[in-house]
Amino acid sequence: MSAISWETIKAGVQSWVVGGSGLDPDHVFFSDEGVARPAIPPFIEISCPSVFQPSHDWVRREANPLADQISWGRTPGFIAVVASAGADTLTSGSPHELLNGDGPFGILSIGGIVPAPLDPDANYWAVKTAANDIKLADTFAHTGGNYVGNPITTIDLEDAGTGTLHLFLRTSAVRAGKENLRRAQGIREVTFQMQVFGGEKTAEHPELGGTLAMQLATDVLASAPLYNYELDQAGIGMSSLAIADIESGAKQSSGRLGGIFEPRVIVQFTAYVASEVLRTIGRIDKVSITPVATLEDGTEETLDPVVVNP
Repeated sequence: MSAISWETIKAGVQSWVVGGSGLDPDHVFFSDEGVARPAIPPFIEISCPSVFQPSHDWVRREANPLADQISWGRTPGFIAVVASAGADTLTSGSPHELLNGDGPFGILSIGGIVPAPLDPDANYWAVKTAANDIKLADTFAHTGGNYVGNPITTIDLEDAGTGTLHLFLRTSAVRAGKENLRRAQGIREVTFQMQVFGGEKTAEHPELGGTLAMQLATDVLASAPLYNYELDQAGIGMSSLAIADIESGAKQSSGRLGGIFEPRVIVQFTAYVASEVLRTIGRIDKVSITPVATLEDGTEETLDPVVVNP
């Protein structure tokens, strides 16, 4: 997955700049979006010159068999199945390649209803019975998790349903046996740059020009405390130095685009955003140990097995 939720960050920054400047949303845009420049200024173009890692990330290894953030590692799409109430199985036209514990799945019927007691809105997990057959369990634990010897409880089908049945993977699905997470987390220092275009000052538009551009840039930076909700929702921590040091941070430029005089103010500000990377690195193997106790008279007694997760 992406280390930074970039679209969320961009949306939060854009929302803040729109609110602080008072401009229409289509007059505040990021340079990498490829949008056409507005015909009439003022407008603000935002770019991201750099992303810096100010410190080492902290890394955790953890067990989380049903983590919503983990993808299943393959794209099966929809699996067409036929239900058998007598055998309580779902049969696919070709080998399904599923393992005990894969899921969660949803089930739907095209042109009919799903077999009772299944619910189209519920989650189910696979129990493999043959190359083309599976049964369903209502929880991950009831599949045995693909561990030999674990108890398995499947759902009894009351009928075969109607229509064309399909199984499909939920977005939170996890491949059984990929149940360890390695999680790297840290902070990224992101530099944003705003180019505030004021347009050429003319007799018809005396309000345009560098003064207006400087005012817009100043208004945006000074308004950051008022828009902390939008910034907080996007996971952005704004640097107080970038807000306070407006005068030295804003630079007025008298650049030209072709033969058109285009006064603008260029200002940079620093934001701090959270970064997180997840990776599946293996299964949590259950090990069964059968202890043997030696009694005082020298005889041995076998105790109940103990299951541990290393």
